[in-house]
Amino acid sequence: MEVIYQSYNPLSHKVAIQTLGEAAFHPDFWGIFRTTLNDADKDSLVVLHKYNVVAFALLRRENRFGLPLGAQNDDCLELAYLVVDPAFQGQGIGSTLLQRVKDMSPLVILEVSHSNPDAERLYTRHGFQRWRRLYTEPDHGYLLGWSKTREERLETFRPKGV
Repeated sequence: MEVIYQSYNPLSHKVAIQTLGEAAFHPDFWGIFRTTLNDADKDSLVVLHKYNVVAFALLRRENRFGLPLGAQNDDCLELAYLVVDPAFQGQGIGSTLLQRVKDMSPLVILEVSHSNPDAERLYTRHGFQRWRRLYTEPDHGYLLGWSKTREERLETFRPKGV
């Protein structure tokens, strides 16, 4: 199945992303999801299959966690949402999106809900680690982070061929 990865274009993709996101999330989350969609960074990504949005990664350079993001520090991205249509899951689309986000920045942060252990496993497989527990409403979770610098340091300690 052929898919195309491209930059988010609000005029072309916003309605399809909102529909896919609202299908994926409980209505309690729709308000914050819509706000994030409206504020999504220009580097956000979409995945298309036959011109239809089947996955997306919404990014922000400013975040809710009080970490130093924004114009003064482009070294960090917040992965606000990563969603893959259930019909396209298990094909590596989420992993590819996650890798593309990691390629954009030396530091990536995200929040994962307690009620979404599959997402936490995906992020952990890709080198994300729990940084702290969050008490956000309507669901609690963890702040996860990935650092390219840390990954590069780890590579120097691994035996060759492992």
